[in-house]
Amino acid sequence: MRKTYEYRVAALDFIDKIQTNDEIKQSLVTDFQLIKERQNLNEETEFIELESNSEIFRIPVSDIYFFETITDLTKRKLSVYTKSQHFVVKGNLKSIETKSDSFIRVHRSFVVNVGNIKKFDSKEKKLYFNESTYCLVSRKNIGPLKNILKERFMEM
Repeated sequence: MRKTYEYRVAALDFIDKIQTNDEIKQSLVTDFQLIKERQNLNEETEFIELESNSEIFRIPVSDIYFFETITDLTKRKLSVYTKSQHFVVKGNLKSIETKSDSFIRVHRSFVVNVGNIKKFDSKEKKLYFNESTYCLVSRKNIGPLKNILKERFMEM
């Protein structure tokens, strides 16, 4: 018992010999999910800060789908599409591209987070982030985008 406290070891689960194979499998799956969650909590989350007229937002990069320019004659503004919300901030796409390695420009009006792309339809030139959220891709960026996506899927 003393060694357990010394090494800071804790049991995740107890597998009883009476359990069926299905119960043991379910127990192991649950334990592995818990381990994965704990590892994700230890990883440092990358944030970016964005400013609107009256607010400053601190957003995890992993939550951002894409940025879109808003044509406004007086000031440069961007629409930010995230997993949970959509809002408008001050800025330009050129400065956004440099804020994270996850961001790439795919169109004159769009910078996307490569990590959140779910599907790329090269025929319609659209990048999908979920069933209803998408942005356009320019013809000149289709080739480079395909290469980036192939590399990303190979790493996974």
